[in-house]
Amino acid sequence: MWKTLRVFYGFILKRKLAFAGFVALVIIATTLQNITPYFFKLFVDEIPKLNYPGLIKLLYMFIAVNISGLLFNIASFWVGDFVLFNSAKEARLKIFNYIQSLDFAFHTGKSTGSLISAFKRGDSAFFTLFFEIHHRILEIVVSAFVMFFFFLRLDIRIVLFAFLSVAVTLVVTKFIISFNIKKRSIFNEKEDEISGILTDNLINYETVKLFAKEKWEENRLKDKFVGWIKALWGYGNSFRLIDFSIGAVTNLGLFLILFVSLQNAVHLKLTVGDFVLVTTFVGLFFSKLWELVFSLRDIAKTYADIEI
Repeated sequence: MWKTLRVFYGFILKRKLAFAGFVALVIIATTLQNITPYFFKLFVDEIPKLNYPGLIKLLYMFIAVNISGLLFNIASFWVGDFVLFNSAKEARLKIFNYIQSLDFAFHTGKSTGSLISAFKRGDSAFFTLFFEIHHRILEIVVSAFVMFFFFLRLDIRIVLFAFLSVAVTLVVTKFIISFNIKKRSIFNEKEDEISGILTDNLINYETVKLFAKEKWEENRLKDKFVGWIKALWGYGNSFRLIDFSIGAVTNLGLFLILFVSLQNAVHLKLTVGDFVLVTTFVGLFFSKLWELVFSLRDIAKTYADIEI
């Protein structure tokens, strides 16, 4: 996995300045987009005072921050695409050159269909890896720091429960993703067999027709679909395991955080605005935990996909 990442960043970091600017833009955009709950708290605290000028001032600030976050986000995608598009082109050219330089023994051991399938998955994996690491995982990490910063002012127990939820989610994710990727690899093998039969049949169409082997080719494909269906069911059911495991962890974490927050609110240790802050942050963040799980899963999937 680390070897794959070294190769990946070998292409990405050819434009170090642009990449550094891209990362900075992502961090700024994510920070601006994730302080929205704090504005909700300020609105709730300010409304009982009936301070209209103060509320309008808050509204202007809120919209200004939202628009700034949007602009920085658009800029981050533009700079990121500049880095990604050029790096993807260079990676494809290098891999093509590498395949051309291999000896005949390698090519005789691989069907044309399976090589085409591997090329397509590899190209998709490059784009997926870039997006998941820099647009999803980095954003989730920044979001967590923003949330913890505000929670530290309220109750350390809320921070601990939020942190434990993330930690347990990561531990559980390690095992269920390994299982999911194992099923993915099995499915890839079956998919390559199907692609190999389809592609080789089209390439050798005249030969198949000449020797009247159409029925034999059709039966061969049907036989391969038996293993393909079985592998696909195993792969699909592994997602249900992810749903159940992560759902249980996140709901338990959500319960504990809200339980402590309700206790503090009843004992007047939290204002209504503070409670709104907590509920809004956890509502946003726990949905991002699901994104984190599937981002890590997609990264692991790309590793499985580019193995030849």
